[in-house]
Amino acid sequence: MRSPSTCRWRFLAALLFLSQAPTAYAVDVYYSETGFDDSVNRQEAAPFVASGSTTTLISLPGGTRDPRGIAVDRVNGKIYYGDGLSIARMNLDGSSATTLITLSSAPGDIEVDPVSGKIFYSTLFAPAGNGIFSANLDGTGVTPIHTNASLALAMAPSTVTVNDVNNLSIDIAAGLLYWTADDGDVAGKIGLNVSSTTGGGVSQLFVGTSRGDSIDRMDIDFDEGDVYYTVGSGTDEVRRSTLTGTGVTTLVSGLGRPGAIALDLVNDDLFFFVGGRIYQRELDGTAISSKLILGGSSFAASDLQVGGVVVPETSTWILVGTGLCALLRRRPLRQ
Repeated sequence: MRSPSTCRWRFLAALLFLSQAPTAYAVDVYYSETGFDDSVNRQEAAPFVASGSTTTLISLPGGTRDPRGIAVDRVNGKIYYGDGLSIARMNLDGSSATTLITLSSAPGDIEVDPVSGKIFYSTLFAPAGNGIFSANLDGTGVTPIHTNASLALAMAPSTVTVNDVNNLSIDIAAGLLYWTADDGDVAGKIGLNVSSTTGGGVSQLFVGTSRGDSIDRMDIDFDEGDVYYTVGSGTDEVRRSTLTGTGVTTLVSGLGRPGAIALDLVNDDLFFFVGGRIYQRELDGTAISSKLILGGSSFAASDLQVGGVVVPETSTWILVGTGLCALLRRRPLRQ
């Protein structure tokens, strides 16, 4: 059961969503593509991905701009995305694209905290410059949170690193930062790590036994303390476990190598890509819907985020406090 504190947090989050949203129930799923045609796209999934339209919000020609990470700020109507050696921002409809932060190495994953007014991002492919950073929503105030040098000092003799940080998750209510990275002790093993969003209290939660048992891409249900993740390297599964790596459950297998994944916790759905197809499932792995986005073998969905969930029936505003929280956990009827 979800605690009253998390329920109150979800109530406040709902107020933010509802104040920005139309009255009809809708879910938009945003994804970045780094293979066939570097781009950031929106897939409607209301109520099924199979029936929704696909829209390219921005195309990034040249083949080297690789928007590996995206972050959707529904509160302020913005999308943050990687673009070559920079982090850029645009409106939810793809307009007003602008470069915010120029980097010396490629950006990895990006997350946004609209409450504190911060974005968080990782950098890749430059061992001396790998790190996790925060910045204001307008790109100013860039601040290092973790580097390999700072982690070596704080965690010795631990092997927590910021190498290959392809996943960042922010627990806004708790002020915690989660990331995956190569475990510095054994090549090919990926660890799930946590600290405060300002860098204190670093610990490693668990490490995969091998590359074929490690997190590829992930999303976290902080209310339940569960991490949903994809595993490749021939294992090719979608899994769920606790944040400490216990209770591992295989939700999906046999579809091919899964990649980017995202949770819709209002409707208890998960979305993930296998090749050029986006799948929509219940949180227990039960099939709902799927859609072929692109059939080309060069297609690669790098990141996936649920961008907007709107509670149906504006009259439900009369259900405040814990009543609204209960509504948010109720699955709308699928039609």
